[in-house]
Amino acid sequence: MDDKTASLRDIFIDVADDATVTERQEESPGTLTGSASVDERLTDLIDRMRAHYDFASALDDETLVELAQRVYEDESDNELAVAFDVSAEEILRARFDLHLVMDHDREFPVPFEEIRRAVAEGASPADIRSSFDLEHEQAERAMTVIEAEREMRRTNYRFRDEFDELLADGDVEEQLSDAVTDDGLADATEGLEVNTSF
Repeated sequence: MDDKTASLRDIFIDVADDATVTERQEESPGTLTGSASVDERLTDLIDRMRAHYDFASALDDETLVELAQRVYEDESDNELAVAFDVSAEEILRARFDLHLVMDHDREFPVPFEEIRRAVAEGASPADIRSSFDLEHEQAERAMTVIEAEREMRRTNYRFRDEFDELLADGDVEEQLSDAVTDDGLADATEGLEVNTSF
């Protein structure tokens, strides 16, 4: 608290004869979320997501809390699979349940925007495999990414933003933010005719 703030506090106490408000301000400077720990807030966030969506992953909330933290520490799916003694596919499902889609999830032999556009036009997984010469696993992963993107857009990326607020730092934040921006721009402009004639 600087000298000016302290002086204003003293004046307020003299007038109100009560230090309650200013004492409470001193106890928690700069916080908007109270005393809840990051783990508690992550658990609450995941509970709210479960209320909105049917999770594909079988991992419990405690594991998902730790998984989210490790994702933001830039651990790979294979590293997480070893840590939690599950398959990499289970980690992928869990990440997508939590809307933690990364740039590398959109890496395919063809531009992901082309796959996304085809799906928006009604292409099935079989169509995707044949049209883009993808393996079965690649086509299924592409469809899963696209569905995760749709879920994120329906809530205006609210849940992902909350994860970022709690956990994001450095390179991982950039990967996540870039992925959301690319996805949002692509889908916002998909199928639109732009008239630049004035």
